[in-house]
Amino acid sequence: MATITKKNEISDADVAKMIKKMESGYPIHNEKGVMIGIEIEGGESVMISNWEHKVLAVFENVRFRTPREDDQYLKFVDTAVTLTRGGKILEIPGYWRRGVWIAKKLVTVTYRMAGQMSAKSVPIGVDAVGKVEIRESSNSHTGEKRIIIDYYFYPSPVQTFYEVKIGGKKRESTVFSKPIPGTEELIVVNKIGK
Repeated sequence: MATITKKNEISDADVAKMIKKMESGYPIHNEKGVMIGIEIEGGESVMISNWEHKVLAVFENVRFRTPREDDQYLKFVDTAVTLTRGGKILEIPGYWRRGVWIAKKLVTVTYRMAGQMSAKSVPIGVDAVGKVEIRESSNSHTGEKRIIIDYYFYPSPVQTFYEVKIGGKKRESTVFSKPIPGTEELIVVNKIGK
C-alpha cells in the first residue's frame, strides 16, 4: 500500500481533498496491465508499495507502557491516505509510532486509541491497558519481513491478562511467540495474573 502522510496537523477537509485528488487521478499500469499506482493532478504519482501485512495475533486486556515524550524514536503520524493493491483509497487515522531496535533489526510499535478518539489523546509515559495486534509486514519484491506491534489504548481501566515482550524469551506462561525476522530474538506474549 502506498501512503501519503502530512507531518503537521491536518483537518478533515484536507484529508477529503487528498482523497478527492486520488479518486480523480489516472491509474498507472505496468507492462502486464497490473495497476501499480495513480497519477494525480500536477503530475504527482502515488504508487502502491510492495509491503503486504498479515495479522499474526490479537490479544485483549494487554498491559503495556506508552513511550515517554522525550523518546528520540517517538513520532506522531497524522492522518494518512493509503492506496491498496486493489485500487481502493483508505483513510488511516493518526497514531504515535516508535521504533525498537533489537539485534540491529527494527520493530515498529504504534499507539492508538480504541474507538473513535484521537490518538493525540493517548497519555504518554504511563502504564496502560488495551488491545494488541501483532502483524508481519512482507515486501513481495525483496522478500524482507518486519514485525509491527499495534497497541490500542483503553481509556477506562480494566483487568490485565497479557504482556508483550520485544526480544523476550519463552516462559511457561507464554501463549504466543514469533521470531523477529533476521534475528534469534522473539516477540512473546505472556499470560499474567490468574
